[in-house]
Amino acid sequence: VEPEPTPSIGTLTIDGLKNLYLNSPTRTYRAKYKDVNGNDVSSNYTSVWTITNATFDTSKLNYWVEKNEFYVSFEDETLVGKTFTLNVVDSNGLYTPATKSISLLEW
Repeated sequence: VEPEPTPSIGTLTIDGLKNLYLNSPTRTYRAKYKDVNGNDVSSNYTSVWTITNATFDTSKLNYWVEKNEFYVSFEDETLVGKTFTLNVVDSNGLYTPATKSISLLEW
């Protein structure tokens, strides 16, 4: 007998563009939580953000977090052409983590 699949609590996605440009205004990425019916339930959760797969020293980025939003910009031209992965999960670990690959570009 096959085990019953674990019911999904919903979906978690990262809302935001995949390209970040040198010396551009701060870009905002938002964690979007939706329940199984597709309703936005983001206000019920607090996000934990991490950066992985960076091809550079992430301390060269300007970033900060406020609940479900991740703010980032960069002014170091040596980072042009580099990439990183932005990851988010709710603080209770109920949702499948979401990821977004971000490319650092020059205008």
